Amino acid sequence: MKISDRFFAAFAFIVLLAVSITADAAETIRIGYTNAQGAKIPVFIAKEQRIFDKYGLDARLTRVSPGRLAVPRLISGEIQFFLGNSGPVIEAIATERAPLVIIASLGKERFAIFTNPDIRRIDALKGKRFGVSTPGASQDRLAARALKKLGLDAAKDVRIVATGLSGSSERLQALARGEVDAVTATADDLLELPPRERAKVRKLVELADIGILVSGADISAGRSYLRAQSGTARRFLQAVEEALAVARQRPDLVAAAYEKYAGRSDPKALDMKVNEYYAGKPPDRPYPDKAAVASAIEELKEKNPDLKPDDPAAYVDESLY
Repeated sequence: MKISDRFFAAFAFIVLLAVSITADAAETIRIGYTNAQGAKIPVFIAKEQRIFDKYGLDARLTRVSPGRLAVPRLISGEIQFFLGNSGPVIEAIATERAPLVIIASLGKERFAIFTNPDIRRIDALKGKRFGVSTPGASQDRLAARALKKLGLDAAKDVRIVATGLSGSSERLQALARGEVDAVTATADDLLELPPRERAKVRKLVELADIGILVSGADISAGRSYLRAQSGTARRFLQAVEEALAVARQRPDLVAAAYEKYAGRSDPKALDMKVNEYYAGKPPDRPYPDKAAVASAIEELKEKNPDLKPDDPAAYVDESLY
């Protein structure tokens, strides 16, 4: 073997060894997520662009839906972080004293009431069919809260229709078919509809405009994990913050992540999703959203007036920043 060949073989071995050592040194973290929609997308960009690797993390993404299933998985340590609507986590903390906490928020879900095109005023909802999934489900509660904020009684002024459809896009399709007259959903859900069905639906009111904030891209973790692995959690948040910065500068990477993880391939639909992402004004830093937590507590207190704690600060941890 020539000296140059020996040198190349030795160099290749050293490179492979370095890669192997780096892979072995990376710490595995498991991130549960409900879906790859809306403001959640920077986490998927961090995975695709190997930003987690840069911080010594081997991030494993696993689907956890519905979000309430994340609570026992966080407590047991099956997953270390949960990305999704923090409502179930907040409820578990408040009603069961679950040892969980919210450590970040990537942005709010832009929920709205959508109606058929003939309904153009709030009072026109009276007597109409308002589609929810099943009685007592989160969308049912969200609809009741929204109607109350608008001065309407869900039990008297509208006809609540339990469609049995768990997906918001499915309920939007029922709205487009004329089976119901109104539903709550997000702009992302609307984009799931074919253009012909989309034309049969109109946005009546944004829920944020009436004081209902739904933070669908919160990151939650177990308190014991944070105590034991604060360094790992801090590196995780640093990676997420870097991914937020990358997303701000690279709409092409936002589109690519939506295409891969949300299953969208139509260029026009992808453009709309990317535009919706930026319209949501994602934060520069992923601090926990106390206003959204307060909104969730407000909902819980309607069922439990004596609910404690009622201070949003009790549900979040900002010590990792």
